[in-house]
Amino acid sequence: MAKDQNPTATRQAILDSAFNLFYHNGFQATGLAEIGENAKVSKGAIYNHFPSKLELGYAIVDEVLQKHVISHWMAPYQELEDPIEATKAVMENAKAFLCESSFNLGCPLNNLVQEMASIDEGFRSRLNALTHNWVQAVATSFERARKSGYLKSDTKTKEVAGFVVSVFEGTMGLVKCAQSVDYLEQNTRQLLTYLNPLRQSQAPECDSQSSSIDASSELAHGQSNNDTTSNSV
Repeated sequence: MAKDQNPTATRQAILDSAFNLFYHNGFQATGLAEIGENAKVSKGAIYNHFPSKLELGYAIVDEVLQKHVISHWMAPYQELEDPIEATKAVMENAKAFLCESSFNLGCPLNNLVQEMASIDEGFRSRLNALTHNWVQAVATSFERARKSGYLKSDTKTKEVAGFVVSVFEGTMGLVKCAQSVDYLEQNTRQLLTYLNPLRQSQAPECDSQSSSIDASSELAHGQSNNDTTSNSV
């Protein structure tokens, strides 16, 4: 067998292939042969980098899924001073992300939680740590705004953060099931109805960039069927 001339590129190709197939078909339904074919590498090459499919799955969470969550769902809370504006930006990111998959694939983190957390401790512990870090990033943003006087002093920022992430993940599941953006639009409106009163009546201005979702009509063009919020994380 020819020596791998670029092991780093080969490993990344395997990770990219595996993430795409796990996202579309699920972890358990995807085989190593399929991953290798999609990555244009042999099954043996996969084993050179990952001793088992399970270890490959763990690497997907640690290396690929973590980057996805940070760039799509956590970054707005680090980039914007106003956590409510950041929440609107995250929901807008979610809409764009779901549009790319025609609304039928859902959230890759939530998909793996639903499929693997109850049957494999390695997956559960990694997914739980990633979710915890996400909630903590949201909580840090809300706490910073509370301390600056932008939010009411009695705002329970950790509880708010847990609620925001729960609404988000539950909404992603509902959109996947319904294959419609309606739940995302109605839940964005309801989430902001909950968050906006947390502002001080005369709060100091936050130096934040406004997301392109208008506060007065957040994603209002969609028609909703139910006012449903799920607390799935």
